[in-house]
Amino acid sequence: MREHSWPASQSLGLSTLGTVDYHDNQLVISSKNSDQDAFSLLVQRHQRRIFNLVFRMLQNYEEANEVTQEAFLVAWQGLPFGVRYDSPPGSTVLPITAL
Repeated sequence: MREHSWPASQSLGLSTLGTVDYHDNQLVISSKNSDQDAFSLLVQRHQRRIFNLVFRMLQNYEEANEVTQEAFLVAWQGLPFGVRYDSPPGSTVLPITAL
């Protein structure tokens, strides 16, 4: 199983994340500009929901964990290619998990 870790928030002024509520749209915009910290927040916000969906489909913890990680990796790699800013939270990753 591959482990992907996303760095703590420290770039583009996101170091005060504990005090500011960033909307997903703002985080996607920052992520598209290669801000790994913004993407890390998106992962933290949505990974449990994505994992639960995948786990219900696969009924296997290890496989669900790997698929969830791969889905976020694919999302990160695809960010420069047209993620919509007005999409509902998690809607970018959800279709990837179905592949």
